[in-house]
Amino acid sequence: MHKGWYEPALARELSPVAAPDGLWERIQNPRPRVQRNVKPTFLRACATLACIAMVLSVVLLRPSRQEIRSANPAEVQAWIRTKAGVDIPLRSHLPAEIRLTGARMVNGRAEIAYLVSGRACRATRQPSPSKHAFALSCTNPSDLKLACALCHIG
Repeated sequence: MHKGWYEPALARELSPVAAPDGLWERIQNPRPRVQRNVKPTFLRACATLACIAMVLSVVLLRPSRQEIRSANPAEVQAWIRTKAGVDIPLRSHLPAEIRLTGARMVNGRAEIAYLVSGRACRATRQPSPSKHAFALSCTNPSDLKLACALCHIG
């Protein structure tokens, strides 16, 4: 090849030029480059599906249990009447050894939680035409004697 024709062209085209503004700053502090291989439509679709999955998991996997925390017999009685459709005659003044803590619905059955001398007990309404059909359970069997005092005097 003959140098006579391309050397003057290279010298003319490769002459020094001024650097763009901010070049040195970009060299010293480079920004991370993000590759955008994924289309925005695909990302929106994935986000939408993730939101739907979260909502469905909350709705479908939620246990069928609701509860109220209250020491007020009238409030617990009204809550059970609303949730279970049963009027349980809770006493408004309980003996000193008994402290009502709340109620909950478990698979359509009302369960009343209370403490006898600080020990946990519960009364679960059983499916029965009688409104007094309760299964009583306490951590200490001797506390069962006071369990009837939730509804009955004596």
